[in-house]
Amino acid sequence: KGANKGAKKGAKREEAKVGTDVDVDLPETLTSWCAGRTPRVVVVGAGPAGLSSARALIKMGIEVTVLEGRDRIGGRVHTTLLPPRPEHNLPETKLDLGASFVHGCHKYNPVYVMAKQKGAALDPGEGGYSQGWGGNAHWYDTRHGGKVKLRCLQKGFQALYAVNAALPSVQVPKTEDEARRWIADEYADGDGASLALRAARAGLSQLEYLKRENELTALRATAAREGAPPPAEPRDDVARGNWEGEHEWGYLDAQTVGEVRWATADIERDRVKFLSAKGADRRDCSIAAATSRIYNSMFKGKLNTTEEAVYESARVLQWGYNAGLRAVSVKAKLAIEEDIRASKEQLKEPSKADAEAAESAAKEAAEAEAARRAAAKKEKAKAAAAAKKEKADDCKSGGHDDGFGPPSDLKGLFEKMPEEIVKTAPEGPMGNGIRHFTGPVWVRTVKRTHGPKVVDVYFSLWRKVNSKKYERFRFQNCGSTGKHVPGKSQFELRSKIGVQRFLERFEASRRENRAKAKAKAAAEKNSKAKPESAAAAPHTPSLAESPEKAPDGKRGKHVEEMESDDEDLDLRDGLVVGGYHDLVVATAAEDIPEECIRLSTPAASVVVRDGPGESDADGEYRCVVTSTSGEEFLCDYVVVALPLGVLQGRARRSEVTFVPPLSPRKRSAIAALGMGTENKVVLRFERCFWPAKARFLNCTDQRYRFINMHAYGKPGVIVAHAAPPFGEGFAGRSDAQVKDDVIEILRKMMKMVNQPTPELLDWRGTRGGG
Repeated sequence: KGANKGAKKGAKREEAKVGTDVDVDLPETLTSWCAGRTPRVVVVGAGPAGLSSARALIKMGIEVTVLEGRDRIGGRVHTTLLPPRPEHNLPETKLDLGASFVHGCHKYNPVYVMAKQKGAALDPGEGGYSQGWGGNAHWYDTRHGGKVKLRCLQKGFQALYAVNAALPSVQVPKTEDEARRWIADEYADGDGASLALRAARAGLSQLEYLKRENELTALRATAAREGAPPPAEPRDDVARGNWEGEHEWGYLDAQTVGEVRWATADIERDRVKFLSAKGADRRDCSIAAATSRIYNSMFKGKLNTTEEAVYESARVLQWGYNAGLRAVSVKAKLAIEEDIRASKEQLKEPSKADAEAAESAAKEAAEAEAARRAAAKKEKAKAAAAAKKEKADDCKSGGHDDGFGPPSDLKGLFEKMPEEIVKTAPEGPMGNGIRHFTGPVWVRTVKRTHGPKVVDVYFSLWRKVNSKKYERFRFQNCGSTGKHVPGKSQFELRSKIGVQRFLERFEASRRENRAKAKAKAAAEKNSKAKPESAAAAPHTPSLAESPEKAPDGKRGKHVEEMESDDEDLDLRDGLVVGGYHDLVVATAAEDIPEECIRLSTPAASVVVRDGPGESDADGEYRCVVTSTSGEEFLCDYVVVALPLGVLQGRARRSEVTFVPPLSPRKRSAIAALGMGTENKVVLRFERCFWPAKARFLNCTDQRYRFINMHAYGKPGVIVAHAAPPFGEGFAGRSDAQVKDDVIEILRKMMKMVNQPTPELLDWRGTRGGG
């Protein structure tokens, strides 16, 4: 007991050392985890999850070390700064290279609540990420240039709607041979596919693809004339066919690009085993294969080139916005449909007995609710009356209340004798013999020990904070005699005439401030309109939007205000205008000392030594985390807050080895979760040469879609989002080549073929997943 008591005091001292302002009463069992000493924990990963865990542990007095492989905290949240450009009248600009949207602007979303508490600006205009790139976006033709005609846009989306409606009824392959045939058909379908699809599979723009095909045609003709071997054909689509073991044909057919290992990774076998156990079979196929068959049966040959290009880009937008269509499971889609069907079954009409029981329970609940509401209404009225009375007593003038009380009685000021007030009025909550004199002025007296005067009188200025607390102010711009002296102030005045001189100026200022406050409140009340109700949208890009024109000739609506009403939840996505780092990462990192975070220290292995004698030299710590440089961190527990892609071992350079291995249950859960990639290219030009007010721009090159940050108050900035599979490595291109490609696409969209591009001032690119 004594040891535990001493250890508990030590833990509290540790808590005081890290400077937490939360009074945590440590549980008795805290130090008993580690035989009477303060526990030591290593947190692997300094993203929002790891930082939040570390902060909570530190507040409990636990010794914490955070290991982070990058040279910064935040993980997948990364806010960068573009420098000020005064010569172009451009300010310093914050931009998110990682997460940038809050998905769902309602009070049930904790990130939205956090944003509201911190006063962070969220802009859900045009529906945000989930809805902005749909049929109401500004769509551009990257082959011919300019906007896509509305008729072409409508036909492309109508095809998408029809394929999506037919997808739940698709029958996945029943044999291995059939599965192979589906994949072969999907690849073969690419030979006669649209230009947009063939170019995207090659990782090229449509113009680059046409140029390459023309060059190949010329080379083939030359070889035929000269009797030489034909040129090597480019291998844009190569089915790997990695079937391992009998009946192991549940893999999704996904390309391996760069370092990212999809179907060839061990994690994929765990995924198949997990789905097999859940679904009693391994039948599955990709969205790419399924939608290809549906589309061919319904629309092949019925759409022109532009309409088909819109469909292909919209298909990526709907199902492949952060994972290639060949890596997205139809089985998962069908499982969702089955969940919906099962939910509908539960809503069927119950039996008579169940109905009677439900009716009785509902009646009792209604009576109880009515009683509760009546009591609450009574309490609310009582509280409102008390508050009204208190406010009337505190400030008889009503209107704007600045905390200084009712207007001062200047007329009766000379009729009041401070000595009489001190004798008759009760002492104020500030103590020290201070009594109320008039308005914000309070008085105290001190008996003199000699001289003709009996007491010395001191007047001071106080403002009411609440019913029990006042705060003291100085007599501003005031001399010792109460006269107006700019820049000078007094803690106390010694005469009534001085108080009167000051109050004459002070009350005039208060009247002016109250009038301004009332006018401002009235203006806000008159200008405030109820925000338009947001249409419900899933997290994936919505099909609910129709690309039909609005009555005013514009596509879609620009809704600027957010609402969080219980009856009409705002499911739009709000862009974090001020940067995700300040909203999430900085909040999570509060109260974590800098010395607790080790940057540029990626973990290579986590070892838990549970056997007898398996401990360090002192016999204290049973866990060892080893970095890639070989440095060891001894601890009692490890909190693993690594990204899903790292846990899945998608890239060898970031793999972490666990000894003993993670349990099959955890490995199955990790395997079953989807892990995609979305990269960004940020461009800032000297001026905006695209539609300044349109937030979302889409195009018929399915590799890219754009967010116009100029419309969010970031002048001259536009961000390209790169979709898989091109976004997973950019087809071997360098960052500079990708940047040039994006600029060329923008030029084509805006029909700037014979015009110079405005100067590019700054750019950034990401390579997540590659």
